[in-house]
Amino acid sequence: MKHAVWVLLGVVLCAGCAHLEVPRQDLYPFRAEFSAHGTVEGGDVSMRGAIILTSADAGAIQTYGPGGMATVTLEITPDRITMQDMWGRPAGSFDLPLSGLAGLVAGDVPTQAYLARERMGTGTRLVYPWGELCVDEALLPRELRIPAEPPLHVRFEPEAEDLHVEVRRGTDVLWIVFRVIRGGRWTDP
Repeated sequence: MKHAVWVLLGVVLCAGCAHLEVPRQDLYPFRAEFSAHGTVEGGDVSMRGAIILTSADAGAIQTYGPGGMATVTLEITPDRITMQDMWGRPAGSFDLPLSGLAGLVAGDVPTQAYLARERMGTGTRLVYPWGELCVDEALLPRELRIPAEPPLHVRFEPEAEDLHVEVRRGTDVLWIVFRVIRGGRWTDP
């Protein structure tokens, strides 16, 4: 019994120490405008909007229709995204697989402990209980994989002052271009 306690204590201590530290000064609030297009549930989608993150797990996203009127608002909380229609009425919600997922758009990384770390070329692959995250040498997110049903695969490609994100979930695909206005780690000060 004593051996099991020591092994468990060792695992907890190692797991608690194995996380990434990134500079968080001026990271939030993160603001960006975006345009997106793709195929979701067999239909073509195209939208424009804006995002504001006050932390890695809190903020809001709005999509805009003709004349700049907000058509949908998504409220981000640590464990859930809640959708509201253009009149502010609830239109659905879904749980997030992990806290801090939205912070990836700002260039932040999860603060949870990872299980394994593997060097790959110019970056690092981190394995978490919920999936894996690949980061570059500056510890910026480059690829996210969550083995859900259907699986989620996200690629992050910074380009000048824009961030290009490709989101694949099963047969759905969405390409998003974020124009960073403030905050985040994607552009040099």
